[in-house]
Amino acid sequence: MLHSKVGSIYRVILACLIACAFVFALSWPQYAKHRNATHARQAAELARALAFAQESYRASHGAYTPDFRQLEVTLSCPMVQGKTGLVLDCHDYTYRLENGIIWVEHKTLPVWLEVDIANGAVQCKYEAEDWAGQELCGRLSAI
Repeated sequence: MLHSKVGSIYRVILACLIACAFVFALSWPQYAKHRNATHARQAAELARALAFAQESYRASHGAYTPDFRQLEVTLSCPMVQGKTGLVLDCHDYTYRLENGIIWVEHKTLPVWLEVDIANGAVQCKYEAEDWAGQELCGRLSAI
């Protein structure tokens, strides 16, 4: 009698663990989409702030600066030397200045933002036929 009670308790615990794993497996993709969209919004906000600060810097110094540390913006990410020059290296995104445009590139997804410094317009772009990039840009444009 004791063995059957212990065995049934283990079965109940196993069933609960399987149910929890199933719920986790179903909810993880939605959580990842939401997290990526939130990080993309934060990246766009920082890029707009950098664009505004670049305009102010150009008004007083006559040119844009690739070193975002010289701008009057609080940065929580370090500036590092990248392949194409100085980049602001944040958790999911890197920021760089090129020809009056701030490029914000996702580190793992083929998605990037282009922020025109002159007017502060943000364009979300992705590689052709990339459904993750399409979804992320769709969520970003819905703001």
